[in-house]
Amino acid sequence: MGIVDMFAKSALSLARLLMRSPAISSGVDRLGVRRWYERYSVMRNQAEPAVSADALYDARRGLWMLHGTWRAIGAELARVTPVAREVGLASDYRSSLPQAERKCVDAGIDETFEHLRARHADVAAYLEGASDGLSGAALRDVVLAASWPSLVQWRDYSRSCAALAVQTRNGTILGQNLDVGPSNNVVVAHVRPDDGPARLCHLMPGYFWLGMGVNEFGVTFGGGSVNVARNFQPSPASLSTSFSDMAVLGVAHSVAEAERAFRSFAPLGPTHDGISLVIADRLGAVSRLEATGPDVCVRAGQAAEFAANHFELEGMTGLNRNDDTSHQLLLDNSAARLARARQQFVGPAQADARKICRFLRAGRGPGAWRRTAIHPDTGWTTASYVVDLGQAQYHYWLGTRPVGVQWRQLDLEPLFSGRSYV
Repeated sequence: MGIVDMFAKSALSLARLLMRSPAISSGVDRLGVRRWYERYSVMRNQAEPAVSADALYDARRGLWMLHGTWRAIGAELARVTPVAREVGLASDYRSSLPQAERKCVDAGIDETFEHLRARHADVAAYLEGASDGLSGAALRDVVLAASWPSLVQWRDYSRSCAALAVQTRNGTILGQNLDVGPSNNVVVAHVRPDDGPARLCHLMPGYFWLGMGVNEFGVTFGGGSVNVARNFQPSPASLSTSFSDMAVLGVAHSVAEAERAFRSFAPLGPTHDGISLVIADRLGAVSRLEATGPDVCVRAGQAAEFAANHFELEGMTGLNRNDDTSHQLLLDNSAARLARARQQFVGPAQADARKICRFLRAGRGPGAWRRTAIHPDTGWTTASYVVDLGQAQYHYWLGTRPVGVQWRQLDLEPLFSGRSYV
């Protein structure tokens, strides 16, 4: 343990002791220190992601290797990460329903799986594998745990993530902040299926989501979630946005093919939750895409493009939800982050990966992209990624701590060796 860590541990122990005093505790509340103390404690308590010791996981690099058929990949994920927790919640939910309602939900789950088997065989095999890996878990519980936003009447409050794509003299660079809260750990997954393109993507151990990243064809995308101002009706035909990332990286060789894939996957569910994306490929194409339910809107990209937590494209702006204070604050924060990015990258040709890395981790001032839930913002940055397509490099920062963590780098060519990227 270093001197700095020893000092921090002693200081936190003293703070915990002092906080037992009612007078000190009251004063801390009045001064607003408690909020800082809680944030700092959470960041210090982040452990390594919950991955089994026998997984193909490189803790030094925060890199997890998932290779084989999609069914084998699903089984491995279930075996070495705590996805059983999510499946158990789904099982408890189904068990709690009255018989008639459960029969209806089960019919929707079965229809969803048949829809996945017919149109997204890789996703279906992935879920079957997870059921294999969780001995005794019903496939219905796995499907519900993975697709419940499209199957259960609900409304969530999305407040996370943002991305940018900048065309430089040396190629296009995409930067992404993943804002999934202080209690979620993230790893980079090197996924190499037997029957599809390899990709690097982010993964939260314990969840089925294989997120945004870059595939062996040099297609990459990122963005944020959007709260949509309309009602939602569960639909087994909806492809959960949790799987749209996996599906697009599995088929797209170019930006144009990624756009077509998103259109073909609609309806994306749930319809009260949308996505705002920037998409790029190694040939220099860039686009902006926004989608919710059956609506997919695309615009050709410019030299610098940005996406956060609100719709900007023509035909989509009327779907931004702003009917209460929380949603309006999120819209304001999203607009501030995009305004800061547009000011920073006025001359995008001068940008490089190092500049974008610094921008993503800057946490001070209006519109800062690194978020730590400072009022009124409720987002919290968990990881940052920079995909430099021109240099074939992948830079990443994993963890909620704003300091004391270093950027790490992977070269894409060795990872995709013998595949299409080289």
